[in-house]
Amino acid sequence: MSDILFIVLMFVVGMGLSVLGLYLVRRFGPTSMLEAHNEEEGFVYAVVGVIYAVLLAFLVLIVWEQFNTANERVEQEAATVSSLNKDVKCFPEAFKLEFKQAIGDYCLSMIEDEFPAMANGKFSPKTDSLYQKVWTIFYAFEPKTEKEKFWYPEVINKINQLGSTRRLRIMSVNFGIPSFMWYMIILGAIIIISYGYLFYTKRFLSQAIIILYLSAIVILVLVIVYALDHPFSGIIRVSDEPFIGIMHYFK
Repeated sequence: MSDILFIVLMFVVGMGLSVLGLYLVRRFGPTSMLEAHNEEEGFVYAVVGVIYAVLLAFLVLIVWEQFNTANERVEQEAATVSSLNKDVKCFPEAFKLEFKQAIGDYCLSMIEDEFPAMANGKFSPKTDSLYQKVWTIFYAFEPKTEKEKFWYPEVINKINQLGSTRRLRIMSVNFGIPSFMWYMIILGAIIIISYGYLFYTKRFLSQAIIILYLSAIVILVLVIVYALDHPFSGIIRVSDEPFIGIMHYFK
């Protein structure tokens, strides 16, 4: 099922069930009693609505910050790879070509292996092996000139930095709202929408339109939260563009 179809289905089912619930309440509920308490119900509804709105805003903020954090970690990792390519230019040609090939292979594996694996909540053993290969190649090199001795620890620091950003990025794969919170969010949406049934208008159509608008807004926010949840496997995903953008350095 495509993401667009899933979102449309959420709106259709959610809004349809909202109006169906209103119809059942109007058909079988004590409408005369509901009409007599519209004012009191309105005050309580305003308080409940504000509480739920704050909760939704908090969740949107959380998933947005998680998404941005994951995206920044990918960009930092790609920037570190790009810096490594420049930092080894003062080393011997044979070593430089071997090292450049290793980090180029790592970059390519990030695009072809790691990102598809992260979409399934995992990481690629091949990409991890290529990262270890970068260390192996550099450990085998012994600096001789003063320039090489100066840049050697700088490159080591960059490789360590690459490892740190890599670990943080892999940790970002598990970003997401816990299932329990999702249950509470959906329960809150049901309460907010069904509370609207307690207001009574003489015409069913006018109240149905109000309920449709209310349910559409609630579902819209839930879709935003759902789309940003799990930054590497959600509807809106962190892109591999930072790595694609530096691949020309290794061709």
